[in-house]
Amino acid sequence: MEQYWDTKIISAMNERLDAEEPVGEGLKEEIRPETSEQPDLNQPLIVINGERVPFGERSILDDRLIVTVPKTFHEMTPEMASQKYPSEHRPKLILTNGENTVNLSFNHTADTIKADEFDVLMEQMAKILKQTQKIIEWIEQGVRELGDKKVGYFEFVTPVINANLYNLFFFTELEGNLLLVTFNCLNQEKEAWRPVAKSMLDSIRFVKEG
Repeated sequence: MEQYWDTKIISAMNERLDAEEPVGEGLKEEIRPETSEQPDLNQPLIVINGERVPFGERSILDDRLIVTVPKTFHEMTPEMASQKYPSEHRPKLILTNGENTVNLSFNHTADTIKADEFDVLMEQMAKILKQTQKIIEWIEQGVRELGDKKVGYFEFVTPVINANLYNLFFFTELEGNLLLVTFNCLNQEKEAWRPVAKSMLDSIRFVKEG
């Protein structure tokens, strides 16, 4: 079982976390969870970094999901995606802001997942993330619920060229397969975007399965 999950998770991690080649050794430091009030994305405008940002629902992954995101986000072009995510296992859908510095990406993988495997997968993902990624801050991990689905999530900061990157990575099951979603932004923007990212996670609705 251990070897099976290691192989499966490393494949999944490569798809999600090869984004922007990391540099430096990292400290893998445990820190206390941070708290911040999450905004209500049903409001037409959310103030982020002093800017009023319009939000609205968006249907993705062939109408399987609906998620509330900034209306200013656009789908990253293949050319930009290949630059920012040099691995051939880059996410299938990347939504980004005008500067390509705030990203929300989705990947519905071919890896199967069953309800009774969730806790094992959660444990192994955390273990392998800490072993294979140059993590300089491990912020928080936990489980949330979206409808009748469990969602595992991890928050951490990784080094990239000339900067540090805040990541909110989460996973769940969709049509029997592993769905991986990652939000990231520059670490200096974490305070403004972290609660918004969690609200976007909570806004996901599963509308078409089977």
